[in-house]
Amino acid sequence: MNARAITKAAAALAGISLSVLGLAAPAQAGQWVGTDPGHDVAAYSCQPGCHWKSAPGNASADMVREQVTYRHEKIKITVTMRNIDPSAAFALSSILKKTEQVGRYYGVIAAFSPGKTPQVIIRNPHGTPIDCGAATPEIAGDKIKVVVPSRCLHSPDWVRWSGYMRVIFHGDLDDDAKFEGYFDKFRNRSDAPLNKHTFEFSRRVYRAA
Repeated sequence: MNARAITKAAAALAGISLSVLGLAAPAQAGQWVGTDPGHDVAAYSCQPGCHWKSAPGNASADMVREQVTYRHEKIKITVTMRNIDPSAAFALSSILKKTEQVGRYYGVIAAFSPGKTPQVIIRNPHGTPIDCGAATPEIAGDKIKVVVPSRCLHSPDWVRWSGYMRVIFHGDLDDDAKFEGYFDKFRNRSDAPLNKHTFEFSRRVYRAA
């Protein structure tokens, strides 16, 4: 066998080896899957004074699984609930960071209300709403799915996710001063603080090449 034939054979074998190892396939989207303790919902009420109390029996705000997939042009967030109750207004607030700088978070709020079209509001780290294209909210069984164009975050190399779920029985979804309802936030432990202004983030989810 001459040198040229040997080179071609080696290249063919290398291609086979890479295919077996999964290295020759097109680049796949980065993905992270997390789980959240069940039965860790808290109720927040302001009658007569504002206070928290445990509400382990409530399933409509109870997140149990989260999945974030980062394709080239979009970020897909899927949160599985214990049981979605469509008769109440609720919102999934996703917190996305693309830098480790403290406070540089983007907010993606997917709001659902009975009889109304679901909507998504995206806010930059200054809290200003941004118009960057159509983000799509969807309910599929007990899953809430939100797709965000990556350009809304200026297409970063990676993102980290945190988030919380609110089910409202009184008040307004976007007015914390009136907020009453049920609340669960992403956390790895049920004894983590319920303060929604502190966040426990996922690992980095890198953008597909």
